[in-house]
Order: sequence, then C-alpha cells, then structure tokens
Amino acid sequence: MLTDLNAGSAQKKGIFDVMVTVLAQLPSCVVAYYLIEREFAGRRKTIMCANILAALIYLLMYFQQGDSLVTLTSVAKFMGQLTFNILFPYTAELYLTTVRVVGIGWSNGFGKFGASLSPSISLALYQANMFLPLLSYAFSAGVVAVCTYLIQQETRGKVLDSTTDDQAQELTEVYFLQKDGNNNKK
Repeated sequence: MLTDLNAGSAQKKGIFDVMVTVLAQLPSCVVAYYLIEREFAGRRKTIMCANILAALIYLLMYFQQGDSLVTLTSVAKFMGQLTFNILFPYTAELYLTTVRVVGIGWSNGFGKFGASLSPSISLALYQANMFLPLLSYAFSAGVVAVCTYLIQQETRGKVLDSTTDDQAQELTEVYFLQKDGNNNKK
C-alpha cells in the first residue's frame, strides 16, 4: 500500500530520496532566469556548463557508487532541468520567424521521441550493469555540451527577427515556387 504508515525504514528512505531529487529541480527555473541574461553566462554558456557538470557528476556517480548518490543525482537532475529551462526558448530564438514554429515542432518531436526511448534503453543498460545507465547519461550530456558549443550563436540581448511581407514572399519563391511565378513546385 502506497500510504502505509508502518513501512520499513528502507522504504521511507527510498521515498525521501526520490522526494529530495525531485525537489532539487525546482530552483532551476530561478537560476535559469538569472543566468540567461547575464553577460558572464548567457544561454549557450549556461547550457554547455550545465551539461559538462552533469556529465562529470554522472561519471563520478558511476565510479563512486556510494552513499552520496542521492546528493549527486539531485545535482545532476538540477543541471538537466536547468538545461531544459533554457533550451526551449534558446531553440526558438535560433530559428527565423518564418520557420520558427516548424523548428520548435521538430525539436519538440525529437525530444519526445528520445524521452520515450530513454526508459527502454536505461532498463536494458541497467539489466547489464546497475550503474551502466549513468554512463549513457554522461555520454548524452557530453554530446549536448559539444553540440551547443558547435552552434556558436548566443541569443542573449538580441532582438528576435521579424518577417516582413517582402521577406516572406522571397522565402516562398525560393522554397516553394519557381522564380518565373508559376505554381509548379521545384
């Protein structure tokens, strides 16, 4: 029974541990809001640093495998939530206005696809070795850090572009219609 008051101390500790790791994510919204507009941080640097720290923490958890797993898990989950809180608006700011909705849709779709695969992959890795999922999390966080580094575009303090009718018409001609004005697709 989920609300059993006479549960053993191990079960109570497990519930407490889960509660601590979940509650550790809450301040990430405030920290993200603070960091994204600061000159020393910004969106890109914060995402990179958060993922590098998360990767290092996951590697430390893999090699340590001790009693501090709850604390380390809480910090790693905080870094992951911090990344998510910044990544969605950052992604939207990278796309031109004319393709922003499509870009966000594709990004969101791939994110949900990855999130649906993650439990199956983690379970398969867990069955091979209890701590092997930590290596996959470290690898994933490292890949995100490298990809963010490769973007080379910071959107902090920049005004989002707006599309004029002329720009929209030009994009329509370039991507969908021939230059001669007929309605045949390229």
